[in-house]
Amino acid sequence: MECRILTTLKCNLSCKYCINKEMQHTFCKIDASDISKLSMYSAYKISGGEPTMNMSQLDRVVGVLNKFCKPIYLYTNGYFLWKYKEAIATLFDGVNLGVHKENAEYWSNNVSMLKECSASKIHLNKSVVLKKFADKIIERAELYKIPIKYWKIGECNTYEHRFLIK
Repeated sequence: MECRILTTLKCNLSCKYCINKEMQHTFCKIDASDISKLSMYSAYKISGGEPTMNMSQLDRVVGVLNKFCKPIYLYTNGYFLWKYKEAIATLFDGVNLGVHKENAEYWSNNVSMLKECSASKIHLNKSVVLKKFADKIIERAELYKIPIKYWKIGECNTYEHRFLIK
């Protein structure tokens, strides 16, 4: 069984359909010092808000989770990916990059950057992307052999175990 850990609710985007705003009351709130109690899970999905907005918290949480020797995945909108590419490449088993209409233009022009950011670990999650950007993003992602997963808004509500770091 997997769990989702939110390291922050802060985000640099304002997606109208963000599930964290409406679902934050369903998350179990735990202290960062209690992360070690989550060893029973098979994998960890770190998200937020935008988890890279608080790299010190992210680093602390992943440092504890790494002791369990289980997969750890980062879910991000990618705006700070370039800034932290070395840390992200070493801390995570995979990076799921959410491409939404709020950041589609940015990614349609910067997909090539992913190749330098451990692209073998990066998967593009394409949800609500404006058509004018979608084709360009898909074309460039295929050029750099970056896997694309299509999902619908609400699919990420399926986690039974959600934890918000206080």
